[in-house]
Amino acid sequence: MSIIVDKPYSKEPKTFALTKFHKSQELFITRPPYQRKNVWPKKIKEALIESLFRRHYVPDIVLREVHTPSHIMKYEVVDGQQRIIAIQNFFDDLIKLPKELVDITSDAGKKYSELSPEVKNHIDQQTLNATVLGGLTNPHNKHYQQIVAKVF
Repeated sequence: MSIIVDKPYSKEPKTFALTKFHKSQELFITRPPYQRKNVWPKKIKEALIESLFRRHYVPDIVLREVHTPSHIMKYEVVDGQQRIIAIQNFFDDLIKLPKELVDITSDAGKKYSELSPEVKNHIDQQTLNATVLGGLTNPHNKHYQQIVAKVF
């Protein structure tokens, strides 16, 4: 007996600089219809920033390539919405570099815009890994939405 698996999409690994989530925010659809609202409190967001700063393991995010009516390719966030919003909040000065980092930087407790060039450079070099789903590019296709909802 053989099993036939219907997989009408591709999976490609991709690495994003953290700065991409800030400088190109318009390319990331963080609230597709099936996503919950932004629920992480400030403390959890800062804990993620600390993990990224210390280069701890942070799970991969999952993105889906979608094409807008104007034929611009964007990334719909399937899994990782809270992480991306936390990163964007940090670059937008809405959260600070955690004070828990005082053991390795005197910039702990400062907003991104207040950081020294060296610390900014360290953060700007950090990355987040993603799995990008391709072939499901029509954001209004109900079948594709059902597939994406089963990915995680």
